[in-house]
Amino acid sequence: MNPVVTTLAARITLAEKLTGRKVVAAALGLAAVVAACWSAVGHLTHAGAGIGFTLLGLAGLVSGGLYQQRFCRGADPITLNAVGLMSSALPAGIAAIATGLAVPHPVRAVEVLAAMVVLSSLVATTLYVRAIAQAGAVAAASVFAVIPSVTALMTYAMFGTRPSLGAVVGLVLGAAACVVTSGVGGHGARRVIRRAALRATGQGPVRSGA
Repeated sequence: MNPVVTTLAARITLAEKLTGRKVVAAALGLAAVVAACWSAVGHLTHAGAGIGFTLLGLAGLVSGGLYQQRFCRGADPITLNAVGLMSSALPAGIAAIATGLAVPHPVRAVEVLAAMVVLSSLVATTLYVRAIAQAGAVAAASVFAVIPSVTALMTYAMFGTRPSLGAVVGLVLGAAACVVTSGVGGHGARRVIRRAALRATGQGPVRSGA
């Protein structure tokens, strides 16, 4: 739901213009999530407090992206990510202790934790922060529309669980949302090509530390 909520929140808090492209992208993103998750909706009755924590995470994700766009757009993405992770370590540790966390397989836990640190925290989150700096929170959030479907495909690759038709449809709709947001084939693509050409010929702007 991050793309839809971010689009609406950006309109309210940052007074961003709600263009037709953004509306179409948000609608496609919502349709992608619904299609991919429809078969699992019945299981939400057993989620309990997990639903509340998921909504809390969504609020943090949206507000964090908009805050970065407004106040931290020029910050180094690695430094920004490191500050966020360090500030969340203490409350996460307290929550783990308070809920009676148990680790029955320490070796496997270390392997999973290492993979999460490298792939999720270090790579994915840093790239997301960079995407917000370059394209804004709304455009960066559009990538989240494909997460449910990609998760279903990875589940099939790892565990042999065949993805549903909705997951495939969701992947197509989510990809379409990303294309619409990025403006591929339109003015957005031409701007990217023009900037690349200027840099290649030495006529583009030079940024220190690039």
